[in-house]
Amino acid sequence: MQKNDTNDKLKDMKPLYIIFVLVLLCSILFFLIFEPQYDKEVFVNILMPSGKELTLKQSETIDQITKGLSHEKTLSDYDGMIFVFNQPQTVNFWMKDMNFPLDILYLDENKVVVEIFSQVQPCQVGSPENCPKLKSQNSNIKYVIEIPSGSYSQYQIEVGKKITW
Repeated sequence: MQKNDTNDKLKDMKPLYIIFVLVLLCSILFFLIFEPQYDKEVFVNILMPSGKELTLKQSETIDQITKGLSHEKTLSDYDGMIFVFNQPQTVNFWMKDMNFPLDILYLDENKVVVEIFSQVQPCQVGSPENCPKLKSQNSNIKYVIEIPSGSYSQYQIEVGKKITW
């Protein structure tokens, strides 16, 4: 009598196992097809007004934008970073946890430079409250480019000039 009860229970659970396996397979297939993009490094080649082409690491996700170039020792593998926002907005950047100075360019949705912050120094270690914030004067910032300090003049970047990619 007990053996039949066990067999009946197993037969009753068979549809649940099938559903579980199907859901598991569908989940695996979904993640294989729609692999998350937030862990992938994307690089963009941009053309500066001087004609020099730079390779910039692209940041789009909130985590990537928040981290930026913080904690990087050098820019040996690429020339800087470009931050891409979903829509034009007022932006606020700072140099917390940075190891080297930067030139920071704010661009509008047409990729035209609207503000330049040159030779921005890293914040003092242990004093984030004293770290200056570089708030944009414009509310139409769509892109921010960070390049090594002193580069903006070398690449003939000026307010009103367009950067292409």
